Amino acid sequence: MIASEPRQPTTRAGTRDSPLSSERITAVVHAAAAAVKGDRTQLMDVVQAIQYHLGHLPKGAVPLVADALGVHAVEVEDTVSFYAYLEREPKGRFSHSAVEDTGVINEGRRRSGAGL
Repeated sequence: MIASEPRQPTTRAGTRDSPLSSERITAVVHAAAAAVKGDRTQLMDVVQAIQYHLGHLPKGAVPLVADALGVHAVEVEDTVSFYAYLEREPKGRFSHSAVEDTGVINEGRRRSGAGL
């Protein structure tokens, strides 16, 4: 992680109303790559640090990450597209995920019925 920079709120960083500057993206990518000393095996750490500080992984960051770590841009794209929690677009302040696991659903029903 980049210790010297506070996390930017995801509702402000890179929203459609206030896009991130290329200088900010470059600075965060270079800081994240420097934190792992350019070690290509630390790609996930770099991508997670970028998302932590910017709220998502902007398209402009992909070639910068690839150059900083000495990997192909497609490797960065593959990593980001594989993991569901890595975001390509800025998200809202709150997130919602639906669970379709029958065990969880039945437990919820049991708890809901107990309160009646």
